[in-house]
Amino acid sequence: MYGKPTKLPVTEDDPLRPFEGYGWSKVAAEAVSMSYQVVHGVPVTVFRLWKPMVPTITVLSAYS
Repeated sequence: MYGKPTKLPVTEDDPLRPFEGYGWSKVAAEAVSMSYQVVHGVPVTVFRLWKPMVPTITVLSAYS
């Protein structure tokens, strides 16, 4: 998740090892959300979307 996988397929239990700013921001957002859940008791669900498809992204785009 958020980095080069150590094995395939990737599972939810694999370590978070981001290698750029975007990945680190996702890890930080998850940590803040989870701490808010612990402190305030608000239920939190994290969705880790991988390559969401939208009309503006094509197969030849830099994001594919």
